Order: sequence, then structure tokens, then C-alpha cells
Amino acid sequence: MTPFQFLTRRQMIVRTAAASLGFAPHLTPLFADEKSRGFKIGACEWSLHKGDPSSMDVAKQIGIDGVQLGMGSVENNLHLRKPEVQQACLALLKTHFPLSA
Repeated sequence: MTPFQFLTRRQMIVRTAAASLGFAPHLTPLFADEKSRGFKIGACEWSLHKGDPSSMDVAKQIGIDGVQLGMGSVENNLHLRKPEVQQACLALLKTHFPLSA
């Protein structure tokens, strides 16, 4: 086969399946439950489409292990500086996630 020869759809499916099977043993930790997984998965608050502490509720629902909170924006006067927002975040941390830095 020359480098410029096109693959048929069937050849492409067969080769993709064969390549996927070769990687399968290495991907199993990604799909393990959180107790047996050797690493934690987190997300940024903005990637959950939330701009407030309720992002932790969303994170818990979808099964990730933590959330990186943003300071806020100019529009909300960097809300994470406010003591009441900090207290709300700490309260959610205690119920949703173990406290970690």
C-alpha cells in the first residue's frame, strides 16, 4: 500500500478497532470507580458553566472529585473575596469534597 492510497470505510473501521484494543488495558484506570482509581479528577468552575459555589453541586452530580474556584470577575466584584461567599464555599466543601489544596 502506498502512503497516498485511500482506505475503504471497512478497512478504516477494522484498523481503528484493532488499534483501540491495543490501548484498552492502559485505559481501564480512567473508567474505574473513584475508590480504586489512582488519581483524582477535577474541573474548573467556569468549565461547569457556573460562576458561584453551586458549581460544587454540579461537580458532585457528574462524579468529579473537586472544583477549582475562580475569584470571580469585574462584573461581580471578584465575589470570592467576600467573607459570605467564602463561608458558603467552605460549607459546601465539607459536605461535598475533602478539603485539599
